Amino acid sequence: MNDALHIIGTSFKRTELERVAKVQWQQPAQISQFLTEIREALAIEEIFFLQTCNRREFVIYAPEAATADDTAFCAAFLNAAATSMDHTLSVGDFYHYRDAEAVKHLFKVAGSLDSMVLGETEITKQIKDQARSAKKHGHLGSRLNILIDMALRVSKQVRHQTNITKNVVSMGSLAHRKAREQVSGKSSKRLVFVGAGHFITSILPTFVKSKDFELIFVNRTLPTALAEEYEGSAIALRDFIAEPVPFDVMITATGAPHALFSKSWFEKHNPEALVMDAALPRDVDVEADTLPGISYFDLAQMEEILAANRAARQAEIPKAEPLFVEGLKKVEQAWLDLDLANYNKAISNHFRETGERALNHLLKSKQAQLGDELTEELQATINVLVKKLTNIPILGLKGVAKELGPEAVDAYTRQIAEKSPLFKSQVS
Repeated sequence: MNDALHIIGTSFKRTELERVAKVQWQQPAQISQFLTEIREALAIEEIFFLQTCNRREFVIYAPEAATADDTAFCAAFLNAAATSMDHTLSVGDFYHYRDAEAVKHLFKVAGSLDSMVLGETEITKQIKDQARSAKKHGHLGSRLNILIDMALRVSKQVRHQTNITKNVVSMGSLAHRKAREQVSGKSSKRLVFVGAGHFITSILPTFVKSKDFELIFVNRTLPTALAEEYEGSAIALRDFIAEPVPFDVMITATGAPHALFSKSWFEKHNPEALVMDAALPRDVDVEADTLPGISYFDLAQMEEILAANRAARQAEIPKAEPLFVEGLKKVEQAWLDLDLANYNKAISNHFRETGERALNHLLKSKQAQLGDELTEELQATINVLVKKLTNIPILGLKGVAKELGPEAVDAYTRQIAEKSPLFKSQVS
């Protein structure tokens, strides 16, 4: 790949989610505008931006860029991005992968081996949708198309040939499963979300898709927007504490410095419920867990369940490595074929024109004696011969490139161009 492929990105594995979220434009149209500007500024041929809730990555093909100094290239790129976003970015929050390492990283991302929830499959849809947008705006060309198509193909192989994506349990799916168990067989299915931060908003889509619950949103400031977006009702926290509506499930994750719900509060207002408390410190007083009707899970208990599930799938990760190696070989071969396409076309044209000149020379003096039928047979024979002869140098050139690299291809084509018309346009 000759130092042409880069991935510059950040994710939850590199830094805090709040810092990942800073890699953000106010308007979607600004993304394409930045990509257009950075392509011109840094001699980038193709570029693809991947954005998820916990990841931001730029996949870059830049064969003509001055990238001998990785640090300088990355800094220049991020400085331009920060200017476009109108805020500061820290280089230390970002990783920079090159060539084969970059390919394998993208395979890991597409295969959900690099996800916060190991094995989740939402990432493949995000890659497809955002690649389609990049192509629509003219930022994606043949090189990155090949790479992204292969990443999606490898992710499919990971799903079918390993157990990494089987029985995935995320925080959202765990909460949803526990909540459904709680209300099973009941006529009342009322679920209260207390808080409006990242944890609550990240698990909400899981509940909304199923439409199993009547949703109530509680927050210090009235959560009207959440209630409207997810077709629920909104109550201010102060009002809910003073006079709560009955509920079957509570999921709470506020930033309160002390417990909001005591044992006596549950005894008085809602003595039977499933309570999932993801707040640090706890939103629910520890004594509430002693009530016979309260099923309580705190963040540590939920994480314990997730950890066991994650460990079972992590044991499958080594099975994906051969898929990555094979995928990398296919990408390298496809890129090599692109590199040689112009040379192959020049070889085909040269042999065809040489054959045509030889045949025309013969026909000029002999066509009257040969006749039309024999002339057509001779033309067909020459065409077959030219195709067979053409295949030999094309295969040879491919072998030189594969075994010895681009420098050998340059030497090979320059030597021929010195003695013949072939390749003169490629090496001039």
